Formats: sequence, structure tokens, C-alpha cells
Amino acid sequence: QDAVGESAAKENSKDVAVEVQAASWWICQADAILICAGAGMSAKPGAGEAVYVSPKDFAAHYPFMLRHGYRSGYEAMGVLFDGKLPDEVKWGFWSKHYTNMRWGFEPCEGYNILHRLLKIATDKEQDYFVQTSNVDGCFERAGFSKERIYGPQGDCGLYQCSGPCSRESIWEAKDLFAKLSASRDEATGAVDKALVPVCPSCGRRVVMNLRSGDYFLHTRSDKANRDFVKWVDDIIASGKRLVIIEVGAGYNTPVVTRFPMEAIAREASRKGQASLIRINPDATALPGDLLEAVSLPFGWEVLSEIEKELAAGLPDAMEAAAKNIKSAREEEFKRPSRRPVERTTEGRRFDWREMMQNLLR
Repeated sequence: QDAVGESAAKENSKDVAVEVQAASWWICQADAILICAGAGMSAKPGAGEAVYVSPKDFAAHYPFMLRHGYRSGYEAMGVLFDGKLPDEVKWGFWSKHYTNMRWGFEPCEGYNILHRLLKIATDKEQDYFVQTSNVDGCFERAGFSKERIYGPQGDCGLYQCSGPCSRESIWEAKDLFAKLSASRDEATGAVDKALVPVCPSCGRRVVMNLRSGDYFLHTRSDKANRDFVKWVDDIIASGKRLVIIEVGAGYNTPVVTRFPMEAIAREASRKGQASLIRINPDATALPGDLLEAVSLPFGWEVLSEIEKELAAGLPDAMEAAAKNIKSAREEEFKRPSRRPVERTTEGRRFDWREMMQNLLR
């Protein structure tokens, strides 16, 4: 049985190697690259910063939250709606947590690799856009142009009126967080009650500018939304070779990340050429009708393998791998008994432009 298991592992490794080669070929042939990232893109295993999923890391950074019944960042996402938790503790937590997420915790190496992938094939930065559900500003901090990043879920470096009393009631949070942090009681997490912020225009409570209710203000991302849609439309209309690299986007908000990427790849394939590179250790499903597509069942770390493949400079092997992948997927797609892949947009209507319009509201 051990020998069988070892043989299977070798076959799986071989398949992954071929898929990495195919992905590398598509990237080096790209005219434009669309990067999509979810929560998995910001994961840094072993760094002591996995506060959303590790009770140990959460307790190390926010020990005062344990006394209030919170054991992880995912649990603490509901702090806003906890009527038993005083506002001065909420802001004590938010000021520390979002300072860490937005400015304190460094972006993982995956962001730097993605930035290098834009240049490695052609010795110049290619045409690109980033769409991310992450709110930590890591793409901007890793050197990506702010004008080429669309984050529809908000920014944890901003706060807003909870009304809101106007579409412009959004402010930078860094200075506020510094003032609150200076008054924080690290034993209880509470900040000076007199410093708990309110809207300067209407006096209502203020909240983080994160999409978690109808009060959310998308204003700061309106232009990026329109720029993103226009960029994709222009790429499709021109028939340019589009490559979509999607990393760490699971099923928490698939209508914001995964599904638009599938729909864009599908439409672009009809007008020209498009490839989808999906990187996720768990959510691996690929629409069967996307013929130039691979699903790499790993975290962002596999990006380093793609970078190595591109640096090795073996175009014949990469091109052959890409052709084999496409041929195999085409053969599978034509199989008479085949059904649409579940948890994808295959065989169903999904209008990515309509979704982008909905995010503006």
C-alpha cells in the first residue's frame, strides 16, 4: 500500500508540474493580467499573525478580548453588533487590530512574487488590474499602483458615519487609531470614553468602512469600480491575450471574486484568448467550459514555482504543457455524460457587469 501511495503521490506531483508549466506559459504570453485575491492571499503561516483563525495568535495580540468572550478574529468580526460590549472596548480593539492589519503586519511574499510576475516575462510591467476582497491594503503596500486596484469590500484604514449622513462621510483612520491607542487600557482593552469618535456632521456613531451592512459607503471605490469595468471591456474588445491569476478566493464571497473571474474568462475567450489560473488549497472547482484553465491546490506559495519556471526559460516545455492541458480539458468537456461543474458559473447565468454595478450601491 505504501508503494501504491508513493506512486500516486508522484503522479499528482507530475500533474501539478505540468499545470505550473502551463500557467507559466500563459503568463509569459499575456498581453494583460487580471489579478484576483481573497483572504488566502494574505495568509502567513508561522508568522504569529494568523489572528483570524488561530486562537493562540489572537490571544497574543489581543489578550484583553478573551475576557469578553472572543477567541479569534473571525469571531470578532461581529463586535460591531455586540450590544454587551462597550463602545470604548470596541474602539480599543479596532484601533489595535486594524492598525496591525493595515500598517503593522507586512504583506506576505506572495504579493512581491505577483508584482515580479508582471515584469519577468517581458522585462517591462504589463497591463494589469487587481480586484480584491481583502481590506488590508497589501497590494498597494507591495508596490502595485493604487489606480489599478479595486477593493469593493472597503478599507480597514478608513471609517465612516453609520447613518450615513452623506456619501462623503468617510475619513482616514490612522491618526484616530494612534490617539485611541495612546489611551488604551491593555488589561481591559478600553480606550478613553471621551475619545470614542462620532460623526462630526450629524453626531451619529461611526464605524469602520467595511461592507457588513446597508450603511456601507462604497464612495472611495466608485472610480476604481468604473475603471475596472472599462479596463476589462477594453481588453475584451481589443482581443488581447488575457490571463487571470486568482489566489485564495474561496466561497465566502464568490459573487465578488470567483464568479466574476470565471465569467470574464469565458467572455474574453469568445472574443480572443483568455486563461484562468486558480490557486486555492480547498476550493479547487473549475468550470468545465473554460478550456485554458488550471486549478493549483495550494496556497499562494505555489506562485514561487511559477516564478522559477519562468526564470528557467524553457518555452518549448511550457507551451507543450499548455497544449496538453487544453486538449485534455476539451476532450473532457465534449464527453456526452458530463455535467456542469458544481459551485461554478458553468451552465448558469452570471452577469459580471451587473454584479459590479450592484457593488456600487
